[in-house]
Amino acid sequence: MSGVSEPDREVARHAPRLGYIPALDGLRAVAVVAVLLYHGDQNWIPGGFLGVDVFMVISGYLITCLLLSDWREHGHIQMARFWIRRARRLLPALFTVLGVVSLYTLLFLQSDAAKLRGEVISAIFYVENWFLIFRHQSYFESVGRPPLLQHLWSLAVEEQFYLVWPWLVAAALAVAARRWSGRGALGVLCASVVVASLGWAAVQGGTDATTAFYSSLTRAWELALGAGLACLPAAVFRLGPAMRATLSWAGLAVVAASFVVVADVPVPFPAALVPAVGALAVLAAGVGAPARGSVLLTNPVSRYLGDISYGIYLWHFPVLVLLPTVLPASSVEKGVVVLLTLVLATVSYHLLERPILDAPTWGAGHGLRRSGPWRSWWVTRRRGMAASAVVAVCLVVAGIQMAQAGPDAFSALAGHEATPPGPVAPEGAPAPVD
Repeated sequence: MSGVSEPDREVARHAPRLGYIPALDGLRAVAVVAVLLYHGDQNWIPGGFLGVDVFMVISGYLITCLLLSDWREHGHIQMARFWIRRARRLLPALFTVLGVVSLYTLLFLQSDAAKLRGEVISAIFYVENWFLIFRHQSYFESVGRPPLLQHLWSLAVEEQFYLVWPWLVAAALAVAARRWSGRGALGVLCASVVVASLGWAAVQGGTDATTAFYSSLTRAWELALGAGLACLPAAVFRLGPAMRATLSWAGLAVVAASFVVVADVPVPFPAALVPAVGALAVLAAGVGAPARGSVLLTNPVSRYLGDISYGIYLWHFPVLVLLPTVLPASSVEKGVVVLLTLVLATVSYHLLERPILDAPTWGAGHGLRRSGPWRSWWVTRRRGMAASAVVAVCLVVAGIQMAQAGPDAFSALAGHEATPPGPVAPEGAPAPVD
């Protein structure tokens, strides 16, 4: 989810000390698949909602890496450049989802249009988490169809972090006179945020579980944990291959165990601490060199799912909630949800997200005239053909399954709405990123 919004591979280009971690995309894939399975009502993974906590740790780590590399290269943090790049990475796909969901609702679910209006506005300004708090919308309990955009609460938390954290990092580095000792000042800042946020989460959890779950203040410690990892000196990551492999496998095991063992909890702390620590272990093992034992995270399939994880997170919940208005509840439906989500995420990544992010400029139509990023998917990227094949297969399979649903598959569009199935009983969706 970064998001399950999370930063892209800029770290590989701008932070040579830390470098790009091959297992990172795989970790994002594990997190988004856990969220997808959880909302798919898979009883064997009751803690799948904790995938969003993994996303937040990753986001905190990568965002801080980007800020530190910018500081090393220019002697200061270029705030405008940072936010423009975040906007180019996050907004196109988000606005596409908002547009599609809004149009579908206006055409076929007019009774929900009034409720959706507030959600769309909140999503545009990245305050969905506070919108849900003010509505007293519990994450684990819902009556009827859950809010179509409720899963965007986690993206709101991360975006609020993106707005505040660069200023705090810049202040910490300025106090340290722009020397490498500035990492010490930044480390103190991270530790302070972790302690303060955990304390607030513990207090808030005993009085208002909904606020404790959605609030940026009670979630800040997860982002700060990842940020703290980026502040550690290079010597900390000088581990042997065997130690790296052990650390990576141990971290992955902890994350996976939390998904399977932890049940629904009304507050993020202390349950979220387990997958957060596991994610830290995986990241620490991969800094500087890939861990040989993390084949589950570094194989091409896992890394590709990590690449498109933002799109998967954005699309999966609207598809899950809206599909019952088209197809009758059946055993086929869950497969269609997965297939359709993968298709939409793949198309979004290759035809929308990467071209816009990679375009050298979009001023005065310059980027459109060059159109290099749009052609590069077909000409220079080997993943293009593979992605095309995946989309084609998914569309064929989805079409066959929809045909098997019978002539009443689209009866909902004639005025009858199917009852939302079990998968959406747990409302909302937690995250990653980019």
